[in-house]
Amino acid sequence: VEELLELVKGLQKKYHEEAVQIRIGRRKISPKDCVAASMTWLTKIGDIVIKFSPNPSGLAWSVIKALLQVPVTSAGETTAILASSARILGILGRGKAYEAVFKDDNTPLERLQTLEIGLVALYAKSLDLLAYAAQHFKNDYRKVLGWITDPGHAESNMAELIQCERDVVWAAECCEKARRTAADKGHTELLLSLRESTTHIFDDMRRVFDEMEAQEMLKALDYFSNVKFGEQHQKKAEARTPGTGQWLLQRCEFQDWDSTESSAILWLHGTVGMGKSFLASSVVDHFLNPHDAASKSAAPDAEDDQGFAFFYCERGSADLSEPISVLRSFVRQLSIVPCYPNLMQNKYIQLYREKRKQGSNLSIKECRDQLLVSANLYPRTTLILDGLDECNPEERWKLIDVLSELVNQAENSVKLFISSRREQDIAAHLDSHNVIEINAGDNWQDIANFVKQRIGETEKTGRWNSISKVLKDKVEKTVCEKSQGMFRWTYLQMDQLSKCRQEKQLEARLGKLPKTLNSTYDELFRGIQEGDREILERAVKWVMCTTSPFTTNQILDAVRLSIASDGTRLDWDPMITEATLLDICSHLIVKDSESGKWKFPHTSVIEYFEEVHLWNLEQSHSFVAKICLLYLLDDEKVDWMISKAYLDDIYLSTGELAQDYGIIHGFQQYVGLRWFRHISTLEKLESREAAVSNLLQQFLGTDQTPIQSSRHYRRWVELFFGGQENDTERDYSYEEGYHEFFPAECPLIGICILGFYHLLQDYWTSPIDVLPINKAKRDLLSIAAFHGHLEICERLIEHGANANRQIDDHPNDYSALSTAVRQEHVDIVRLLIDHGADPNLPNGANPNIGTDDERFDNLLLAAAVEKNRDMCRLLLEHGADVNAHAERGNYGSPLAAAAYNGDQDLCQLFLGHGADANASLDSGNYVTALVAAVVGGNKEVCRLLIE
Repeated sequence: VEELLELVKGLQKKYHEEAVQIRIGRRKISPKDCVAASMTWLTKIGDIVIKFSPNPSGLAWSVIKALLQVPVTSAGETTAILASSARILGILGRGKAYEAVFKDDNTPLERLQTLEIGLVALYAKSLDLLAYAAQHFKNDYRKVLGWITDPGHAESNMAELIQCERDVVWAAECCEKARRTAADKGHTELLLSLRESTTHIFDDMRRVFDEMEAQEMLKALDYFSNVKFGEQHQKKAEARTPGTGQWLLQRCEFQDWDSTESSAILWLHGTVGMGKSFLASSVVDHFLNPHDAASKSAAPDAEDDQGFAFFYCERGSADLSEPISVLRSFVRQLSIVPCYPNLMQNKYIQLYREKRKQGSNLSIKECRDQLLVSANLYPRTTLILDGLDECNPEERWKLIDVLSELVNQAENSVKLFISSRREQDIAAHLDSHNVIEINAGDNWQDIANFVKQRIGETEKTGRWNSISKVLKDKVEKTVCEKSQGMFRWTYLQMDQLSKCRQEKQLEARLGKLPKTLNSTYDELFRGIQEGDREILERAVKWVMCTTSPFTTNQILDAVRLSIASDGTRLDWDPMITEATLLDICSHLIVKDSESGKWKFPHTSVIEYFEEVHLWNLEQSHSFVAKICLLYLLDDEKVDWMISKAYLDDIYLSTGELAQDYGIIHGFQQYVGLRWFRHISTLEKLESREAAVSNLLQQFLGTDQTPIQSSRHYRRWVELFFGGQENDTERDYSYEEGYHEFFPAECPLIGICILGFYHLLQDYWTSPIDVLPINKAKRDLLSIAAFHGHLEICERLIEHGANANRQIDDHPNDYSALSTAVRQEHVDIVRLLIDHGADPNLPNGANPNIGTDDERFDNLLLAAAVEKNRDMCRLLLEHGADVNAHAERGNYGSPLAAAAYNGDQDLCQLFLGHGADANASLDSGNYVTALVAAVVGGNKEVCRLLIE
């Protein structure tokens, strides 16, 4: 071991500072990472030898030593040798640990012999691989690397090696189950040490953290993301049968991904209902509690010094199924580390205060930048993402791109674990990485443990007192055999079987178990009475598309409402109670025991309703939108809402009945604040449904001539946005700009804010007055540009809107172009420039260059500060002056902003368009761009500017 360590250390010195990378397919491999992996395993093997003295593997050592001493002529050849050695050292390390732990005094002889046979075969195949590498690395090092780095597509010897590894892991699991009763603490710690990281946080990391008061820190964390990720994990972990999920942690693919020092992605995939979320929760526990894998606590170890974050996606919940929600939660979790409980990264503190002041939250691009900062800070960052297939399918590519960039670009190690079904778009991105496919045999033992546990729980209730042991054993065997690895199916069958009290009844049920999940749901659906199915349909559609899960009072208020046969009014059924709804929705919609919110228990339920009953997302949003619009058009209900809102203001100002506010009026508040979200979803789907369109026009007042807002619309604006100008306590970050609806007499202002286009086709083809401005002195084009509604901007310009319009009576002009640049809407900026907007006029001379942010007074500088390269490139292509100096703000010029931020590509872009690297700056904190780069600590940018 010592000899090999010295050889590897020599290679470490050679590649320590070099950034050599070899591309194999979509993956990049560096000799530096292979050196680190080899040293990690050699150190562990040395510890095992010293502590436990297992038999040496002299032949393997000799071959590896000879391989490491072979003269090489390229980095590719070196990498092939190192990668082969690291792979085999990992195998030997695990093998030596198994040899040390499992002995004839603690393990049955039969199981020990099975392990020994497996190890001998594995060591033999390891020598085959080393022999192949020695013979072929000179002429075909890429093939050698391909076999090692992409085991999912391995052939021949490598495929046989992988199978041998799986056989050994399985044999070791069998030995471990037999050994537990006489477990030795030292041996147990050795098994745990196979996954412990060898990296520790650097002492000087403390310099990038600042102290915050506990209350402000909580506000900042919740501002980034209010998703209760710890609660998510706690529910998963508590629902997981003790001892299950361990097979995944023992798989060689997982251990290789976990133990190597290089960045890597591991993708776990399987079909519906196979317990992927439970497996992901075992992985989370594996990192949260490395010395107590059975612990269910969601609190990280106080000694932990690495970046760690996790997220469980859930379809049917907007907060848990959008890419931005995942990324914001990761940003939140990585902004602090457990060993510094009162500290937050100072960049995050600045970002929080800046974003709160602006009334906005992190964009996907900003999340990407902040995650990269964190990944470059921690010696290792581990991210666990469960249920990627449950993320919005139209948007999840953005999430995959950001996470892939993080793995590829981070200077330090980033480990990404993803679990999902094998969807085509996901496979296209992840197939080239480390892959574990769940087969029915993989979690058979976990399912068996779960069934045993449920049988034990049923026995404790007394319901199976008259059931013989023979029949109980038959239940266990039958359910396990028919489960096909599906945890969800198993859970539902055991629930039905546990209700049987007599042997005859239990035998009958056992003989007609449905074969699939869908047939199981069909059985539940057929058991619902015909009239109750309409109530279930309403409940399904509400739960499928609500922007946040409903409380009991909210969902009862919702399902009691139905649309009358003429489509112009609402019917109300007051007889539906919570008990009734629970009975109707059994196992199809459930009430969360902790939060009290109603949700689908599993994604497969949503898919059942979509596939079998065709209750899809568009239908659901359409139904809910019509209910909301009819509710708002009901004078009696709106008058009641207004009078109660007035009383609420009084109660809330005195602090009385504040808790009852959200409970008593929760559904009305939802209708008032969320109706347009359902319309917006239909807009994204380009829906033109006549019934929704007619109700929307009636509510807005666009069906009148001349066009004037309806009294229903005006009352809604007054009720929900009327007092916001003086409300300094309320947080508007999630709906920036919605307080700009006034004057309420002009519905076109609201239309431009909310982006209603496809459902108002008749309106947009009619003559439109494009001159109105709102109370914030924004014109319609600027409002639509702010909210990113390209098609509305196009129609406004077609109807005569002026891209260069100046609002004379407002000193701080909100031009459409400035707004679009600041909001990073590249397509709208291109549209405005194509219609005459000038990117070079100084601030104040014309509204098309005006900016509403005191930090900037030219648009190229604004785009540079936001690090938006596409926007900068577009402005430069249309004549923006790259040397235009600012009269205010921190940076003085676009080049100085890019230099301070360390954006080398953006600096190259500006220099390529003639930026003066030596220009003296008249404003800002830096006299030249070089000074900005120095203060920002960006050595490569300094070198670029000097050159």
